[in-house]
Amino acid sequence: MEFMNEGFDLRQKQLSAKDYAYFELKELIIRGGMSPNEPIIEEKLASNLEISRTPLREALQRLEWEGLVSRRKNGRLEVASISTSELKEFFKIRSALEAIIVGHAAKKATEEDIKKLDNCVQMISLLKESEKFDEILQYGKAFHNLLYEMSELEASVRILRQLNDHIDRYRRLVPLEKKKSRRSDISDHELILKLIIQKDFDGAAVAMEEHIMKSAEIVIAVVNMYEESI
Repeated sequence: MEFMNEGFDLRQKQLSAKDYAYFELKELIIRGGMSPNEPIIEEKLASNLEISRTPLREALQRLEWEGLVSRRKNGRLEVASISTSELKEFFKIRSALEAIIVGHAAKKATEEDIKKLDNCVQMISLLKESEKFDEILQYGKAFHNLLYEMSELEASVRILRQLNDHIDRYRRLVPLEKKKSRRSDISDHELILKLIIQKDFDGAAVAMEEHIMKSAEIVIAVVNMYEESI
């Protein structure tokens, strides 16, 4: 188990101990530093994080509420399990929310917004033949984040960001070669932008929903194989 910030200065970063523990543990769980169903040993975590048990427990309570940590029948905590059925549900909810968001964003889009979205699309297109998958992924996320901001739907975006944390936890299981094969995402972003420019709000919503469910296929297939192997 490797923590992100060795020698972390709480005062310098202006984070409380409980917030520091929350962000560290959340990142570990999402990027796979803590495995599904792994027992949570408070004494060990408190020592590694160099904090007391009280703020650690507060952080764990928050993670339990978010569904990244679960409680066994005996009351002990563990990292939440993963399942294909849960992942499918996450993507269905995400596709519906993203469709709503892009529809609202399209109605509010300014020329400056269009330029920013187009920049993301152009960068994805330029990088598509390279091996820089991480950069392509970052520009894809930037495209969606711009739409979130444009939509001004704060409640929907808040739910969606939490949902995306769960989905990112599943994405880490996908082998790099399978991630590289997702070329359709590039044309999807181009189509969505084109529909936004054309003020085709319903069309943009449908294209976004199809884009999200298409991106789900590989992740669901990999998680299904993972479940069968354990």
